[in-house]
Amino acid sequence: MVLCYVMLCVRCMWRALVVGIAYHDRKAMLKADPNGYHREIDKYYKKICRHGSAFQTRLAEELKEETQTQEGTFDAMLIISNHVHRNITVLNLDVAQFVQYRTRDQCVGEPFEETLYLLNRPGENHYDCVTSITGFLACGYYCEPCNVRTSNKNYHRCPGNCRVCLAPEHTIPIPKIQCDHCHRFFLFQDCYDKHKVRGAICHKRWK
Repeated sequence: MVLCYVMLCVRCMWRALVVGIAYHDRKAMLKADPNGYHREIDKYYKKICRHGSAFQTRLAEELKEETQTQEGTFDAMLIISNHVHRNITVLNLDVAQFVQYRTRDQCVGEPFEETLYLLNRPGENHYDCVTSITGFLACGYYCEPCNVRTSNKNYHRCPGNCRVCLAPEHTIPIPKIQCDHCHRFFLFQDCYDKHKVRGAICHKRWK
């Protein structure tokens, strides 16, 4: 079973955020050293996630003091987002598409690479940390910028992306290249190369 959210209690907004930050930090460490010995990393993460732990409370209080924020306000989340250098998305099961608020829609400049997801429970005045957005939404792929969920990332194309390989950028164009397998034409060499490797697009779409 995949754990997609962590239930918390008092001071829940800051608690949820420190759990989300710890989750992303752990994920980055494991990615940087996939073959390493990660017992201490896992121990640290579980210590933060433990329900009502003193360590979790201390980190939440430190975050609150550093940002001078008030619980439950979206303005506060924008301040915290800039402080921790991560987007914050608030989910709510009672609203369309389940997304109630996103700091990426309010930020100046480019959004951050990582996103912290919080589940808002309005009737309980409570927030939980969602550690797996695809698990929470029961989908195979979630596009954060477009707020679109699909069973496969190859079924979604962001506006402005290439219609053939779905990539956002290309280099200088060259004469058309035709794929011997899917018989589609490509204006760029890297477009042709990407359609071969991006989830085997070549085997899913053809002319």
